[in-house]
Amino acid sequence: MIRIELAAIGRIGRDLQGCEGVMVARDGTIWAADGRFVCTRIAADGSREERVGDLGGQPNGICLDAEGRIIVANIVHQL
Repeated sequence: MIRIELAAIGRIGRDLQGCEGVMVARDGTIWAADGRFVCTRIAADGSREERVGDLGGQPNGICLDAEGRIIVANIVHQL
């Protein structure tokens, strides 16, 4: 069992909307499915935040495959 002390948890990301999925890449980059119909890439140290892609609908899930490619579930297009 893994135990995480609540005092060790912090907040990262400044301006996310409707974030329904978050993944962390091997290099520590944080990827979030953002309600603005994009993915948000957050530097591992939280210093940079960038919106990328045009998903054409509301993302409601995100994952990374073994090669680091992003896969996004899109509720509007039922993908």
